[in-house]
Amino acid sequence: MVLFSTVAYPAIGVRHEPSSAFKNARSQVTAATVAGCATGVDLLSNALGGRHQWQCFRSNITGGDYCWRLRRALGNDTEWLIRAVYGDYFARRTVFEIDGSTTGADTVFHHHQLNVRGGFGSGDYALLTRPLTGRFDLHASENVIEGNVLVQSGRLSRRTWFLANHFQNGTFAISDEGVQPDLQWNVFASTPVTVLSTNTQPTRFVDCEFVRSPITDTTTPGTSTLIGCYQAASPTTANVVVQNPAPASWTGEA
Repeated sequence: MVLFSTVAYPAIGVRHEPSSAFKNARSQVTAATVAGCATGVDLLSNALGGRHQWQCFRSNITGGDYCWRLRRALGNDTEWLIRAVYGDYFARRTVFEIDGSTTGADTVFHHHQLNVRGGFGSGDYALLTRPLTGRFDLHASENVIEGNVLVQSGRLSRRTWFLANHFQNGTFAISDEGVQPDLQWNVFASTPVTVLSTNTQPTRFVDCEFVRSPITDTTTPGTSTLIGCYQAASPTTANVVVQNPAPASWTGEA
């Protein structure tokens, strides 16, 4: 447990690397600052088995290339719960880089009420989940997220929830093969949205607002529906269904 601490300028701020001898490693950070580290938090998942947790509350990670990285060895079957609540997470490259398990183990990632800003290069992300076949439980709410978002979630995934987030100045791309994603009350400002060709689940955007953010569905049959959404300078491709469009903006973005 780390409380009321500051870590500044080493290559890695905090490393959490459970071994096979400790099947249930848990860490918690509260009211901490990690500044200027190339990688703020490095979660290495090399040992087989076990359940591990990393939770961070009211903390800031800024000034590095990466804020959080969960990296798995090939075939790793460790279950992870990682959570961030309240804080500033700013990176020059990628803020959250999360590897899921392809063996059926859960990777639970919840983040709420954060200010997130990633780099703006083609390989930089505010949020990246991978691989395409990974098993995830994703829940994001009430965040301000600036930069690119790529959500990939395999057929064994249990949840993809993005509720009441503000996405700006980036891109948002999603491929979900598990449960139907829940995308509600989000604002996309200067953030083009793409439902990737590998997506298999019906993708509904409910009561969302799109401003200068075109919506593209690249699946062959078309899997996307906008329900009760507001669009300003945000056209859709032909296979995106629009139902009951909202008559006006309610966030003042337009």
